Amino acid sequence: MPVTKTIVNLLWQQRVVLACALTAAVFLVGVWHAPLIPVVIGCMAALSLKLISARRKPPRD
Repeated sequence: MPVTKTIVNLLWQQRVVLACALTAAVFLVGVWHAPLIPVVIGCMAALSLKLISARRKPPRD
């Protein structure tokens, strides 16, 4: 269970990145009719890379 809490806390701290990824996905799929699966995979990859880099950084005081 602590791993889930850690992931949720990281997502909460990176909510701007999450919002940007969701906005990009909506525009790509809805407006420009891009294929859904590559867009979802790309947004998940970008979000996971940001979460990994955020997890490696020491917390600020």
